[in-house]
Amino acid sequence: MSKWSIKRILQLLRSTGEVVPAGDGRRGKWKRVMDAEELEFLMALLEQNPDLYLDEPQEQLA
Repeated sequence: MSKWSIKRILQLLRSTGEVVPAGDGRRGKWKRVMDAEELEFLMALLEQNPDLYLDEPQEQLA
């Protein structure tokens, strides 16, 4: 998973409290970046280590 993807996921989480893009009415156009298991892992990792650099979760999700 790219650093850019992780950065966007974290931005969505901070701004909306969710990791689901708002979309623009074009249902089905969004490609899922993470599955539920990866998202749970990332959330737990960030709760335990909120000061991680983007490359650290990226390495663990690869």
